[in-house]
Amino acid sequence: LDRTATTTIVIDSSADFADSVINRVEAPTVDLSGVTTDIENGQEVTVTVTSTGGGGSVIDTATITADNWTLPDLDISTLPDGTLTFTARVSDVAGNPVNTDGTTTNIDSTLILDATAPEPPADLDLTDDSDLGSSNSDNVTRIDTPEITGAAEPASHIVLLSSVNNEIGTTSADVTDGTWSIDTSTLDEGTHVLTATATDVAGNTSDPSTLTVHIDTIVPVIDPVISLDLADRVFTASELTIPLTKNLSPRFNIF
Repeated sequence: LDRTATTTIVIDSSADFADSVINRVEAPTVDLSGVTTDIENGQEVTVTVTSTGGGGSVIDTATITADNWTLPDLDISTLPDGTLTFTARVSDVAGNPVNTDGTTTNIDSTLILDATAPEPPADLDLTDDSDLGSSNSDNVTRIDTPEITGAAEPASHIVLLSSVNNEIGTTSADVTDGTWSIDTSTLDEGTHVLTATATDVAGNTSDPSTLTVHIDTIVPVIDPVISLDLADRVFTASELTIPLTKNLSPRFNIF
């Protein structure tokens, strides 16, 4: 009875999730491979993946060829977020499991599955110091580098885009309460639809949230010359109505 067979099984995850976190871009499939010793060609390796988040397990098999096996595109989409444990089982043709103590489990690797995107950033707004329109809530300002604030998943990376000027600022949300603020780069005159997204530490990016602001830096120009036609040297009621001007020292032309 052959009980001498041994093996080393390595689950090679470096190509897909070297940071030990699987995000929703890398999921729902992952590529696995392994190396064996003293296991004959044609033997099957059974790989089981479980999550601490529950949801049962994912099981698939691969065939050993020249001391190697591959399991491409293993579908883990049914597993919830959590710590994943990859377990490989294999025996030689005599039925000896990979470990000489009679157990059939060789746990090679644990990874984190985080395939859930954060919520879109909330409460996008101009600060009161930047909102200089007729009210501090109309999102109209003469400042072309306004401060934008919001809230997102703590420690997430915030990217702020403009429909006119493309990327106008980035920052990180507070690690405790998720609040953030960005002093934008210079915005062109006119209306901007600002778009904010949050990317969590696993690399999942939220749907966007938006804020429309209007930049108005142009000072109105009013002709400071006021002309009165008094050819008859008599003021009529209409002639007594002097046009409005913002100029502090207007010039009067009297004809």
